[in-house]
Amino acid sequence: MDTMISLREVLFLLIFLLLAAVAVYLIITLKNVTSTVKNINNLIETNSDNIETIVSTLPKIMKNVNEITEGVPEVVDNVNLIVKDVRGSVDTVTDTVDLVGAAVTKTTLDVTEKTELAAQYISIGTELIKNIIEILKK
Repeated sequence: MDTMISLREVLFLLIFLLLAAVAVYLIITLKNVTSTVKNINNLIETNSDNIETIVSTLPKIMKNVNEITEGVPEVVDNVNLIVKDVRGSVDTVTDTVDLVGAAVTKTTLDVTEKTELAAQYISIGTELIKNIIEILKK
């Protein structure tokens, strides 16, 4: 029983086996896809109330977001004005502190000079009284 197998038959056998493997792979893939779709459907059915609530509130949320974003430039402008006012106030306070500091320094110098002069006058007066007392003792 010598049977010859032609190259053509071997090629057909290989192609058939390859097609069978591809068919098995496709069947397994389709089974997995079907299982995944079932899971997604179950998830959607389980959360349908939540999904409906979210979808129904989206227009309100978008309206609020739009209103907020429309008001942002005005808020930014107000903040900028407040910052400018605060900067001006800080500058005024700084100038006032500088002026008060200069006035206190000048007053301190004046008091020191007057105290020194008073001390000199007292010293001169003391010397004068000593001299008068000495003259009167003679």
